[in-house]
Amino acid sequence: MPRWLQLTLAVGGPIAALVMIGLGFWQLARLDERRATNGAILARRELAPLDLNADLDLDPAVSQYRLAVARGFYDRSGEVFWRNQEYGGQPGMHIVTPLRLEGRGEAVLVDRGWLPLTGPMAVDAAAYPAPEGLIEVTGLIVVPPTRTATLSPFDPVPAEGEAPLQAWFWLDPAQIERQLGYALLPVVLAAEAMDPDDLPRAGLDVALDEGPHLGYAVQWFSFAAITVAGMVAYVWTARRRGSRSPAR
Repeated sequence: MPRWLQLTLAVGGPIAALVMIGLGFWQLARLDERRATNGAILARRELAPLDLNADLDLDPAVSQYRLAVARGFYDRSGEVFWRNQEYGGQPGMHIVTPLRLEGRGEAVLVDRGWLPLTGPMAVDAAAYPAPEGLIEVTGLIVVPPTRTATLSPFDPVPAEGEAPLQAWFWLDPAQIERQLGYALLPVVLAAEAMDPDDLPRAGLDVALDEGPHLGYAVQWFSFAAITVAGMVAYVWTARRRGSRSPAR
């Protein structure tokens, strides 16, 4: 083996192994963060439900994943759909209806659940109308992701006098309220499913699994061990061959 290649392996091998070990510990740190987040979510769910009709200072970062209850009237004319949502691998959209809160000037977007696509960009929402009259909704407070990257798809909010946008990439209350004409709370209420086997299906509940971090950590530690073992095997084999070479 050329001298330069021996030096490359001698220097690069340990560095590669250390990098892999570092990535393994990074994944373990991510696992700890995931477990801590899951614990915080479970702790929040044990708290008494928030009353969204009360005059409270609703902080999305603190209230996310808490149970809540809201009373009011659905505004069917303001109903929108959340695009690119799937359930069990089947494409669809979530049907989202503003609930005008009783005794307040604001409303809250209620995610009533998932519906399958009946066309390229259509769902059979007419078959599942929002209930009329005063209604109480119980669900989970969520803060859906909003557009942060320039290359991400965007929702062109209609100007005054234009037809409202019905299908949205991002369920952003600050944007949607611009076409409603009244204020929205800065969160979405994911309604509990009335019947888990019927449509629309509740689909915004957060998964409390630990993710792939432990498996990734094991992979990186395994790669590091293979690298070290390969280097040791090479050195041991090279020395054995050197010791068996006939003297000149």
